[in-house]
Amino acid sequence: MSDAIRLRVNGASVSVEVDPLRPLQEIVHDELDLSSVRAACGVGTCGACTVLLDGEPARSCLVPVGLAVGRDIRTSEGLRDDDPVRVAFVSEHAYQCGYCIPGFVLATSSLLERTPAPEPVEIDAALVGNVCRCGSYAAIRRAVGLAARLRDERLEAGDAEPSARTRRPNPGDAGEPE
Repeated sequence: MSDAIRLRVNGASVSVEVDPLRPLQEIVHDELDLSSVRAACGVGTCGACTVLLDGEPARSCLVPVGLAVGRDIRTSEGLRDDDPVRVAFVSEHAYQCGYCIPGFVLATSSLLERTPAPEPVEIDAALVGNVCRCGSYAAIRRAVGLAARLRDERLEAGDAEPSARTRRPNPGDAGEPE
């Protein structure tokens, strides 16, 4: 059974004809071609499929797409190239294979929105649902600390929206803003 589902992804409104019970991960990755939302464990334990739903990390493999209607869905494609989190992860070489990084980046982005200067225990708590099979955890933690400092510097320099997500429009969409 397919329904017309209207979603707000990375600031753009998109419509898809899908079963509302299909996992959000499949829709965002397969139908909208946003490849950062990875298929991995399928049971919500690894974080590779992480998206932000209304600013909070969510395992999209566990969220039926019908429950995402009316909510703000963000993927790492929605981050600007110069977003402090993106810059910090690259600067700290906080990746090896890169498969898990979009989930870590979004978890970090959400953490810094809530807690601009997180303590190490807060960083660990925010990242606990993400698994890096390559073992890059030390570099990832350093990247989170650097992202917090870069974000503060940007705010001090007058950039009122350091986390504006305006990088990539959704494929197949005219990009009409909500």
